[in-house]
Amino acid sequence: CDAVMVNNWIENCQNGFFFEISKRALAVGNVFVNCDAGLKSLNSSGVEAYHNTFINAPASFERDERSALADHFGWHPSTGPDVHERDGHVLVGNLLYADANYKHVLLQLWQAKALNSKLTKSQLSRLDGNVYVVGGGVKKTLIDYSPISEDKKCTPLASLADLRARDASFEAAGRYVQSGQDSFFRSSALKDFRPLAAQLPQVPSLLSPELSARLNTLLGLPAKAPLAPGAYAPAP
Repeated sequence: CDAVMVNNWIENCQNGFFFEISKRALAVGNVFVNCDAGLKSLNSSGVEAYHNTFINAPASFERDERSALADHFGWHPSTGPDVHERDGHVLVGNLLYADANYKHVLLQLWQAKALNSKLTKSQLSRLDGNVYVVGGGVKKTLIDYSPISEDKKCTPLASLADLRARDASFEAAGRYVQSGQDSFFRSSALKDFRPLAAQLPQVPSLLSPELSARLNTLLGLPAKAPLAPGAYAPAP
């Protein structure tokens, strides 16, 4: 519980940051590259991710019906939130990027279909101000979304407009960018993932002064320093 993950580079792994059956985590200023999931929350509550960069490494929030009742590791699920408490997550101010060869979604919101009639509200309490960038083409599915009424785990969404149609409170300030391959960052080949200033859309700050000061303190920045979407200030 109460994990804090700040200013890390994680590359070529299954899950960059895996938070399972636990409560409260804060991920700020990290870079996840080529991971099955950059940040993965499973059956947890209160995971907050601000100003991270995800390169071919989706952010994933998942929950299923596993509980302490009749579980082969009864002690494990009993230490975390119960099935109906797996929510309260926040994803704000992040940069999620997929290059032309990346075939998966940028954001995964998944729940077991057995829960669809029981948990009808999103795991996320706040989803806003994130920038979704697709390099070198158009993705058929940008986001896998749940909860849904259909008898399946999630439904594919092709755009932020589709997401807002599902939940009008989500990504009011979010932005989608379709970029040419290798033209969004200063140098993808050199793994310099500072977005070019001319390519990065303007996104209003969605952080309270108190939260902004706290995040900047964790990142070793002046308390009032502005934070751009993702983990880096843009390159000129």
